[in-house]
Amino acid sequence: MKKIMAVFIVLSMLSPLHTIFGAPSLYDGFQEPAMEYGPRTWWHWINETVSKDGITKDLEAMKDMGYKGAHMVNLPQGGNHAPGQDVFGTPIWYEKVEHAAKECERLGLELSFGSCVGWVAGGPWVPAELSMQDIVWRHKYVKGPIKGSIQLPQPNKNRDYYRDIAVLAYPSLPGEAQALATLTSKVTCAELPGTDWTAAIDGDAESFVELPSWKPGETSRSVIFEFKQPVTVRSLSLQLHEDSENRVFKLFWSDDGTQWTPLTTTHRWMKHFDPRREEFIDGFADRSTRFVKLEMLAPSPKVGMKLYEVNFLSARVNQLHTKAGRQRTQPPISNPSSLVVPADQLVQLEQILDLTRSLKPDETLECTLPAGDWTILRFGHTSNGNEIHPASSHTSGLETDKFSVEALEHHFKHGVVDPVLERMGDLAGTTVTEVNIDSWEANCQTWTKKFPEEFEARRGYDLRKWLVALSGQEVRTTPRKQPSPHTSMAKKSCPAKPSRPLRTTMDSHNTPTS
Repeated sequence: MKKIMAVFIVLSMLSPLHTIFGAPSLYDGFQEPAMEYGPRTWWHWINETVSKDGITKDLEAMKDMGYKGAHMVNLPQGGNHAPGQDVFGTPIWYEKVEHAAKECERLGLELSFGSCVGWVAGGPWVPAELSMQDIVWRHKYVKGPIKGSIQLPQPNKNRDYYRDIAVLAYPSLPGEAQALATLTSKVTCAELPGTDWTAAIDGDAESFVELPSWKPGETSRSVIFEFKQPVTVRSLSLQLHEDSENRVFKLFWSDDGTQWTPLTTTHRWMKHFDPRREEFIDGFADRSTRFVKLEMLAPSPKVGMKLYEVNFLSARVNQLHTKAGRQRTQPPISNPSSLVVPADQLVQLEQILDLTRSLKPDETLECTLPAGDWTILRFGHTSNGNEIHPASSHTSGLETDKFSVEALEHHFKHGVVDPVLERMGDLAGTTVTEVNIDSWEANCQTWTKKFPEEFEARRGYDLRKWLVALSGQEVRTTPRKQPSPHTSMAKKSCPAKPSRPLRTTMDSHNTPTS
């Protein structure tokens, strides 16, 4: 028996790689891969400059080179469209896609296509309310007792769409509502001599200092705040409007106004955005100081700025923009803050008042507030303005809400996915085998209409009062239970529910997804 086994092993080692007992070998698999293992190629239809004859020649060349299929992507780039060429989503385009599918069937190839132009998911058929959403807010400081109407400021409203989420109030933290002008003796900027900085430190969130566009070669501007006596600073809080992609602020302290020590650096970047007002917030360890220097590095592009308000006095969460999911980051950034925050700088959950039902259609708040200083936060959501890319003027449009089943169903039904698959008939699921959503190449999405319900289902408690934490405040309760909006958004972007409408659409046509 041992001799027989030895002979078998030797013969197996010496036998040709082509077959072993008639079964396909690894060698054969590489020489002529089965359909499910064979290579595919990206097939770019650049600026729609494709013809039926060109489609046939392309596919025949792919077949000759051993490809098993092609993924068709429409890319309006690398030149201008000639008249009549920008035909994506028109009957001419559907006719070309159908021709490509029939040629793939003839040649024994498989065909897949994208859900829109470019790399993402969206298009001109996506309305603002079904696009990627941002949570936005504005605050108002008031002094109680109050029984009556309060006019609330309007948070950002992009693409003519905005919906309120909540109105919350809490006792103002020490220094939060205090105008910096009450503590400063002088504000100077060597790069902008003669600038009147009063409107940026007067406590009025509607007045502003208008800073000019940056000159060629100008790399930074430093604004120095000199206090009448030492002041405890805890955070950087800037309210501004600047239509830039990249923006960096650095903050320093000094006892003499000449030797500077870093306090914090905050960086914001975004590729796609609508013009908007925003708030930069970053917390750091308490520091008593006579001087603070705010260094503004040149933004990209080098546009001007409206600076509404500057404050350093109340505690804020460190690295808030990434913790709150406003820009991409690494997971450790969602870890709880390690800052030691004084008790009087904490917002107690039990003291937060929910005034949402008191907000009237005219944006006035009919409410009763006890004596004391109060901070009122009005939260809402709007489109974040992300558009698909690359795209022509004909095909450009908003990206769809990645967390909404309703939005994705709308994208598939009113875009090109359903119409293409319906035209394919029996080719769907046999020759046309995949629909591809390549990647999420966009800014972070921070809200979706049903997020409160999803949050409670996944976390086990109501989110509403915890929204105060998104504005940078440290919110505490007993026992401590603080949510991570960034983590929750990440979990919601998993494919459990958002992929369901795509799966339903594809299953109805026997077509897989990728």
